Amino acid sequence: MTARSLQALYVVVKRANHLREGLRLVVDVSHARVEPAAMEELRACSDSHHLPAAIDPMQSECRLSIVAPADAFGAEVFDAGAGAPVGAGTPGRIRAGSRSAVRARAAVRAREALGLAA
Repeated sequence: MTARSLQALYVVVKRANHLREGLRLVVDVSHARVEPAAMEELRACSDSHHLPAAIDPMQSECRLSIVAPADAFGAEVFDAGAGAPVGAGTPGRIRAGSRSAVRARAAVRAREALGLAA
């Protein structure tokens, strides 16, 4: 994942965030190749609880947790709000690190948070 490709993920996160108020979103990139700049950007969003202004001009509250690759920041999970580990599921047989894998994980997490069947 690059800082440029991250923009597409932000659109998905924004949509999921607007589905239900107070939703805690988990972005699982644990099996992805993530450029350091992209990881820093994700971490900043998690810290600030906001998506970039270019993606969400209204700056809605966004409770975002990142399941990072094990070598990123010396930790497996980054969650600025909870301070506790976040579990990582594996939704289907999609090549780890692909855009489809990231989208699939975001969709599964959103459905779980909404209480919908997977």
